[in-house]
Amino acid sequence: MTSNILSLGEDIIMRHLLPQLDYDDIVQLSKVPNHDLHQMLQSSYFYQVLFQKQFGDDSATPWLSSTANWHELYKLRLSSHLYTWGDNERGRLGHTRQDLQAPRFGRFYVSTPTEVKSFLSGDITDSHDITMVDVCAGGFTFHVLTGENNIFTIGYQLEKDPGTYPREPDYNPLIEFYRRQENRIPRFGGHYVRRGPVNIRSFPPQSSEPHDTNPWGQIPANEFYSPAALAEIELMKSKKPTIKLCELPRTPKTKNTKIIGISSGRTQFIALDNRNQIWTWDTGDQEFGIRLKFINPTTKKSIIKDSNINRITKISAGWGISSCFVFGVGIVLWNTRDPIKKEDSPDIALNANYRVISGTGETHNDRQVVDYFIGDGFLLYITSTGKLYRMDISPEMFDSTIQPQPFEVLSFNEHLSKTTLKSGTGCRFVKISGTFCNFAVFTNDDQVLIGDRDSINYDQFDFENRTCSTKSKPQILPELQYQKCINISMGDYHFMALFKDGSMASWGLESQSCGSLGLGNCEEINEKFGPNTAVMEGNWRDMRVTKPQRISLPNNKVALAIAASGWHSSAIIATKK
Repeated sequence: MTSNILSLGEDIIMRHLLPQLDYDDIVQLSKVPNHDLHQMLQSSYFYQVLFQKQFGDDSATPWLSSTANWHELYKLRLSSHLYTWGDNERGRLGHTRQDLQAPRFGRFYVSTPTEVKSFLSGDITDSHDITMVDVCAGGFTFHVLTGENNIFTIGYQLEKDPGTYPREPDYNPLIEFYRRQENRIPRFGGHYVRRGPVNIRSFPPQSSEPHDTNPWGQIPANEFYSPAALAEIELMKSKKPTIKLCELPRTPKTKNTKIIGISSGRTQFIALDNRNQIWTWDTGDQEFGIRLKFINPTTKKSIIKDSNINRITKISAGWGISSCFVFGVGIVLWNTRDPIKKEDSPDIALNANYRVISGTGETHNDRQVVDYFIGDGFLLYITSTGKLYRMDISPEMFDSTIQPQPFEVLSFNEHLSKTTLKSGTGCRFVKISGTFCNFAVFTNDDQVLIGDRDSINYDQFDFENRTCSTKSKPQILPELQYQKCINISMGDYHFMALFKDGSMASWGLESQSCGSLGLGNCEEINEKFGPNTAVMEGNWRDMRVTKPQRISLPNNKVALAIAASGWHSSAIIATKK
């Protein structure tokens, strides 16, 4: 068999056969005991293909360039681990109580990057060697994609109205069982007697542990604790992190399905698989993913006509509205789906209540979309001209035939013109990232512009030229310009930056001193970076750092990916040898 493969020649094997194989098949091929094949598979190109099959080819990966040492980068990603920090409400950091700092303002937190040890202990899976592929952050969660094709939720997904239309819940056999049991309970006054929750927590909870084994000691009588914090105390007693597995339905059709992309919103989570299919977890208590389909109501056919041509190149779970970009179709938004019926099979694909943004599916002209971001009530996208556009979006748009209209964002695009005029080179936007109301746009010459909803709110329209002027200008921080900043992730009020060399920086407001900046407390920051680097606000509860400051990591540790949301932050970190 091996000799038959080798007869194809190195060029055919490396340039044509290898890219068509799945990651697992490539790994198995590398284990074939043949000297000539082994020598062939030691090339830099082999590890480039291996890396991109497992981790993707996102430009927001440190050292990822045409001159990258792909073998070194691949080994680095294989040895990486997850670190989290910030507010631990709802157990969103994934730490056991030993890793949490003593409560501050009634909240449990971690103020510096701390490894999530549960992924190493074997408590989560049978394996002690988990490969971290990607991490994303939601309202009160992190979602982690591993090389073993597992998705883990850390924390608790917010409960909300079911993500269905009409607003009726999915069929759930467990709930139906409980309802049948309730029907057996006698009625009083014409109403059923409903039992309370099985696990009732007392506030404050009484610890059954000896004082010397409790790292926080006893709860001070004069300290105020919110109900969420008191629930957190009870939660931490279990010594187990709030980490659970998100699964696909266990059917023959999903046996060889591999997840290749993940994205978290405020209340929903979506994933993309290797078959060009999107899965959603959108009801808060959902264990298995639900596959979506996008059917044209007129033609009754899928808008994704050819999975090879109409590739889904990006997914983004926004602030209540989810999205994807389909090549040749455009930006697709949806906020609800059909509910699961009792007669539905586990692997059924349900209709999404979607909307295609008109004009974003162009592939060969100046309107071709390069990247986009979906925020709270607005959509931003970059075209092949390098310009930034915005439009308003809302749940009401799904029940209307009126198409939202894009407007050029002059306050940002004028910066491109000024830079081009000054440098003599064509400056354009090439990438955008964001969360909630905040976003960052990157240029092709290593500039980064920060904005929020206020910086793109309309002040004056020019309907004829499809432009809008805004009340405020983009924020341009000197610490990020021409510094090889490759990604920015942000929460409600704090920001994180990832640089090409694997270092990280953070700035912004740390609400309730929750630790989301990862820089330590106010005194530690000012001692390290200088007086007044960090200042206390809001009755000395909130901490603000106005300029990006580098986050300290142990020697030889480098960050490979970052994710933030709400009041929490994370990074995939490895040891560089």
